Amino acid sequence: MAEIPSAEESARKILRVLVDDGSLSGQGGPIPQVQHRFAAAVGAYADFDKAKDYALKKKWLILGQNNFLLLTDSGFKEA
Repeated sequence: MAEIPSAEESARKILRVLVDDGSLSGQGGPIPQVQHRFAAAVGAYADFDKAKDYALKKKWLILGQNNFLLLTDSGFKEA
């Protein structure tokens, strides 16, 4: 049985998806697009909300206008 990644591990995968797409601090993408890329990277949508909430709590991401997830300076460094 596959091991379920922790919220932190999944949150770091979101950060990596954004950075791999060329995002810098203050940049990001619309949540549905980020969620789709996350699912492609990890093979499941299931952990996305838990990971997003963790990253927001750690202030690695902020919620921007128009349903965008934006990297913070600390989120960019953690990626």
